Amino acid sequence: MMESNKGHIVSIASMAGHVGIPKLVDYCTSKYAAVGFDEALRIELEYEGYNNINTTVVCPYFLRSTGMFGNGYSGFLPNLSPNEVAEKTITSLRCNNKYIMIPEYFQILLPFKWVFPWTCISMVLRGLVREISPIHESTVETNVINNKNKNINVKDREDGMIRQQLTRHISSSERKP
Repeated sequence: MMESNKGHIVSIASMAGHVGIPKLVDYCTSKYAAVGFDEALRIELEYEGYNNINTTVVCPYFLRSTGMFGNGYSGFLPNLSPNEVAEKTITSLRCNNKYIMIPEYFQILLPFKWVFPWTCISMVLRGLVREISPIHESTVETNVINNKNKNINVKDREDGMIRQQLTRHISSSERKP
């Protein structure tokens, strides 16, 4: 990529890479790292003169169908479809966006973190993620089996595989000179 000075690096982070979430300290830490990695890498590439190697960091809200957080959701906002996130990620790549939050309006809300008193922000964050915490591997397996038995999100899984193949195809065609 550096030899041809052409390419695109995508980091998948999370909204949790910008705000701390109760009971998800380890998850938030890794997502903060992904956001920081993207920012530092972008600056280093520009500094070194690699102007045609781009980076994008994708920060979605909680996804459904991943099994990581079970069936938890905020109560205010529904979990995102993996297909919706995949589509917006591919669109962002094509538009060469440096940064994408999904849903997009979170980008407008983020500065409030530095403007309002911490007690207000803490209350909002606790309300957004009621009782969400990562589930253990055995619970994930049980949820996956239950979802297969109920045929929940079958279309999401099929569409997700198609999008993975499309992404691989796009990536491989872009690699050819």
